Amino acid sequence: MKRMILATATLLLALFGSAALAAGGNQQGAKQFGDYVIHFNAVNTDFLTPQVARSYGIRRSKNRILLTVSVLRGKLGVAGEPVEANVEAWVTNLNQQTKNVKMKEVKDGGAIYYIGTFSATNEETFDIHVKAQPKGSDKAFEVSFRRKFYTN
Repeated sequence: MKRMILATATLLLALFGSAALAAGGNQQGAKQFGDYVIHFNAVNTDFLTPQVARSYGIRRSKNRILLTVSVLRGKLGVAGEPVEANVEAWVTNLNQQTKNVKMKEVKDGGAIYYIGTFSATNEETFDIHVKAQPKGSDKAFEVSFRRKFYTN
């Protein structure tokens, strides 16, 4: 149990922590939609430790990008309540090539988040699109952000 908690804490740090963000030049984001906040981030999977990557079935590589999404009921900047959601994601590069990103739900204790991976080449820029519909809500919310990835 302690190992799983440590793995989860390490994964969340790798996904949302400042060291990974500074090293990759990536920025995490969050957006308020009524009573919900959607948190999103994308990082190279080689930022994950081998143990964390194995425990979540993620292949570590400079060319693999990990997209993370969480949906919380609450207000931006205040700890909220995690909620289940139907999450879809897709990415489009600057050549207008689109890839769907298969998202997987991860529940660990009280946390609920969604992860998916896609490939990138060095200095490839993607428009990343996320559509999330919280369970019990009749509305789906969409966020899009642009990110350039470095794989060398």
